[in-house]
Amino acid sequence: IGQIKANGEIGLWGMATPPVPQATGISNGGLFAGTYQVAMTAIHSTGVESGALDTVAIEVPSGGGIQVVAPSSSGVRFAVYLTSANGGQEELRLATMIDPGTTVLIGPQPLGKLLESLFAVRPLPSQQLIHHKGRLWAASGNVVWFTSDRSPHWLFPNTGYYLFESTVTMLGAAEDGVYVGTCDKTYYLQGSDPYNMTQRQVSSVGAAANSVSEIPFDILLSEGSFPSRQCAWWDTEGFLCIGKPGGIVVRP
Repeated sequence: IGQIKANGEIGLWGMATPPVPQATGISNGGLFAGTYQVAMTAIHSTGVESGALDTVAIEVPSGGGIQVVAPSSSGVRFAVYLTSANGGQEELRLATMIDPGTTVLIGPQPLGKLLESLFAVRPLPSQQLIHHKGRLWAASGNVVWFTSDRSPHWLFPNTGYYLFESTVTMLGAAEDGVYVGTCDKTYYLQGSDPYNMTQRQVSSVGAAANSVSEIPFDILLSEGSFPSRQCAWWDTEGFLCIGKPGGIVVRP
């Protein structure tokens, strides 16, 4: 559930999501009348940003403002995101940074970057972990989930996962997909879009736990094929398996 850096230091892998912001509409501030959406994330001193749990809708009268109170958590600052009057959640942009336990009044002001982590949570504890196409893929029980392409610290739990019938014992990456092994079957998730990959069984034999390995791109190539990413593991019948692109499993 954490990160070990190349120099041996311990680092963060995801942050706890702060609660829905404590925000209220007030009579002064200079905003246009309307309904504003407000969201909040936590930002660590290293720059790692959390997800945002949800938004809160605030009714503001003409000329009014929005008052936001930050949680009292230590070691982080909070980023407050805001829409324009009557704007949707996809318009949330950075309005201000706020220290723990303090209060800020938001009025008319330039808004910054878009909020990209709405509904994201920190990655779940996992037993298998690989990287593939700019994301981290991990297995937690019988679920394989993947992180956002924007940050390895964000997981969208309602959409970013694939479900299997039993505990996942192996994850391995090939050029165009991910191999997933259970105790009695092996599957392949194929495709460039992780939200729309083809999930199919490629072997009726399972994968031994913790037996997967990356192998060089240019070995065990068939005639005329190009070097590409492939992986290897031991199956539950004791055979070495090579997972090639396209979901092709070879037993040398």
